[in-house]
Amino acid sequence: MSEPIRLQFEIVLSPETIKQIARLLTPEKSPDQKRLESSRRAIYAGETPPEDEALLMDTREVAKLLKVSDRTVFTMHTNGEMPKPVRIGRAVRWGTAEIKAWVDDGCPPASEWKWPK
Repeated sequence: MSEPIRLQFEIVLSPETIKQIARLLTPEKSPDQKRLESSRRAIYAGETPPEDEALLMDTREVAKLLKVSDRTVFTMHTNGEMPKPVRIGRAVRWGTAEIKAWVDDGCPPASEWKWPK
């Protein structure tokens, strides 16, 4: 019976070789992903945009933020108790920054709310 042989060695890679290996191991982004990243960088003026924050929120997301039901958000919108939404076709969306600022300001009625401040 033979005993196992242990080898210990060190590999030294140049920075260029490391970059090449990283390129090979990193999946390439689709044109849609690249376009989305470019537009987000432009909107945030070169700063790194938050990965989990969208520019617009739907009724469900607003309801979750306010801790109320979707129906309550719709009622608040109909009664003029919250900022006006953006309509994209039939879709109703609210600006994330505006809704968060509105909540921070104490949720004043839409008639008293000015955006941007």
